Amino acid sequence: MFTRRVRPGHEAAYEQLAREAAAAATRYPGHLAATVLHKDGTVDYTVLYSFSDRAALDAWLDSPSGAAQVEPFSVAHNESPRITGLETWFMLPHVDASV
Repeated sequence: MFTRRVRPGHEAAYEQLAREAAAAATRYPGHLAATVLHKDGTVDYTVLYSFSDRAALDAWLDSPSGAAQVEPFSVAHNESPRITGLETWFMLPHVDASV
């Protein structure tokens, strides 16, 4: 999961690239889902990628089509810990999933 704050005035360009990246992810082995979340009126976007395993996710992220192409449009960038297994289904309150 990636959260980005997009430079004001660059929202449309970022949204286009995010959609293209999500579509490109579907062509990579192990791809399960890609979702772009955005609340109208904000410059904050969240992109969720799901792959069958960590190796498949890493291959996608390290690819030329991966997440780096949107960096020029970002003011701030956060990457949540990469999680696998059952913890992706259930999150307990106040529990750090990266442990």
